[in-house]
Amino acid sequence: MPFGLCKNRCTVLDCPYHRQRELSVSDDPMGRVLAILAEIRADMVTRAELSAMRAAIMNRIDQLQDALTAQPQGDIVTWSAAARAEQIAKDARDELRSARSEQIGAMFRQIQMILGRLDALERKP
Repeated sequence: MPFGLCKNRCTVLDCPYHRQRELSVSDDPMGRVLAILAEIRADMVTRAELSAMRAAIMNRIDQLQDALTAQPQGDIVTWSAAARAEQIAKDARDELRSARSEQIGAMFRQIQMILGRLDALERKP
């Protein structure tokens, strides 16, 4: 008998049931093979159990995927609103820069004109 746990949760080597069975089939090699096959069949998962386990796993995966999908939707709205507010602030800053540069340009032209007139006045005797 291979080492492992039997259905009674005892180790196969310590279980009186298994020791008795080993003694009864130890004389016949074919009986030993059949006993091992019977134990393997008893421990195998049936197709129905496997299908139920697969369905439960797929259900859990779907639940986790739904939870993961639902969470970022609220975050995306927040990120979208933040991106829009940032774009509005950037546009306002760009407008202020262009208005300020226009005003500075106009003031510079006026100063140049005044300096030209002042030079003309100073040259007259």
